[in-house]
Amino acid sequence: MVLSCQAGEKAVSCGVTNADSIDELSDIKDLHLRTVEELGVDRDVIA
Repeated sequence: MVLSCQAGEKAVSCGVTNADSIDELSDIKDLHLRTVEELGVDRDVIA
């Protein structure tokens, strides 16, 4: 939850064009992908 809030705050201040540089978003993506792997879900169902 904390990562989501931090990422949101940075996104508001830096704008959409710089969203790919928000470290918290990368951390959230990595967390989601690890969860998918641990659950055995096919990665193709996630875009």
